[in-house]
Amino acid sequence: MSPILLRPVREQQEHDHVIRLLQTRLRRRFQIAVNLGEETNPCTLGASKLYPDLMLMTDGRAKVLRTIVEVETNESINHLEAMAEWLPYGRVRALFHLYVPSGCSEKTQQLCKEKKIQVDEIWSYHAVGDNMRFTLAYRAPENHGKLARIEKARKTALAKQQAKTKVKAKSAKSIKAVKLKKKRKVTQGKRSTGALKK
Repeated sequence: MSPILLRPVREQQEHDHVIRLLQTRLRRRFQIAVNLGEETNPCTLGASKLYPDLMLMTDGRAKVLRTIVEVETNESINHLEAMAEWLPYGRVRALFHLYVPSGCSEKTQQLCKEKKIQVDEIWSYHAVGDNMRFTLAYRAPENHGKLARIEKARKTALAKQQAKTKVKAKSAKSIKAVKLKKKRKVTQGKRSTGALKK
C-alpha cells in the first residue's frame, strides 16, 4: 500500500486519467497490465508483491515484463513514496519509468539520486486544453546489463513456450496413434468373426 493513502480528489482523477492515456498510447507496442481501482496485477520481487500503475510486457508468445511505469502527482513526490515504491521498482529486472507533473522532474531526479533509486526514464506531463502532453525529462545512461537480462528472460520464456508446444504436438500424435491402433484391432476382430460365421 502506498504511503500516500489518499490523494486530493482532483489529483487522483488526474493520476487515473494519465494512466488510461498511457495505456491507450502504449498498447500497440506492448501487452499492458494496469493497477487501477479494482484491477490488481501484481509483480513479484523476491517474497514481496508490487503493484505498479502499469506493467508493459513484450508482445508475442513469450510474455516478459519489460517496463514498470509509475505515475505520480504533486502530493506523491516525497521521500516516503520514493523509499516505499520507487526503490523496489528500481530493483526489478524490468526498466523503470516515472511520470511526474510538469515542473517536478528535477525534484524527482534529485530524490532518485539521494535514495540511489535506479530509474531509467523520467517523463513530465501537462494538460494543454483537453490533451495531455508527455515530455522526456531524463534518461539514464543505457543499462546494458538490465536490457540483456530482459532479452535473456524473453528468450527463455520463448524456448519454454516452444518446448510446451512440441510436447503437446508429440502427445497429440501418440494419442492419435493409440486410437488408430485400437481402430485397427476392432476392424481385424470384426473381420475374423465374420470369417468364423461363414
